[in-house]
Amino acid sequence: MNVRVRIHFKPPTDADRRAMETLAIDLTDNQASVRISADAVPDWLRADFTMPTEAQYKALPKIERAIRIHASNKCDSTIGFPRSTP
Repeated sequence: MNVRVRIHFKPPTDADRRAMETLAIDLTDNQASVRISADAVPDWLRADFTMPTEAQYKALPKIERAIRIHASNKCDSTIGFPRSTP
């Protein structure tokens, strides 16, 4: 399943970008799917990646735990599950 994690840093640093990459790599089922980018909203970084398909309510605690562990410098975060393109 596709996952998008957005994290607000004030301001984002290279260490924050590396933290985003590490949390995505820890969660993904395919390292080639990991994409880290600046979000359209200033001071937010975005990680897009895939995870093994499971109920979203089961995936959320795993993602939240990875955010707590790897992005301790965060101000805010959002988690989304974008649909796959047909």
